[in-house]
Amino acid sequence: MADRPSTQLLLNVLQVPKELRELNVSEQDDEFYFGLIKWANPRLPDPTPDPYARGMTAAEINEFVTNSGR
Repeated sequence: MADRPSTQLLLNVLQVPKELRELNVSEQDDEFYFGLIKWANPRLPDPTPDPYARGMTAAEINEFVTNSGR
């Protein structure tokens, strides 16, 4: 998908980083899209959470909730 000319034009307009463009999309669709989501809004929660590997402290949770506009 990312190798289509129209897609490349949109990625250029959005200034998507080179490392996200170089992923093998046909084999790693989820990684590509999760990378784009994280790049577009790094404040979103992890789409594949692992509380043991990437836990949050109570202060981090409070900060996230406070700044998320909810």
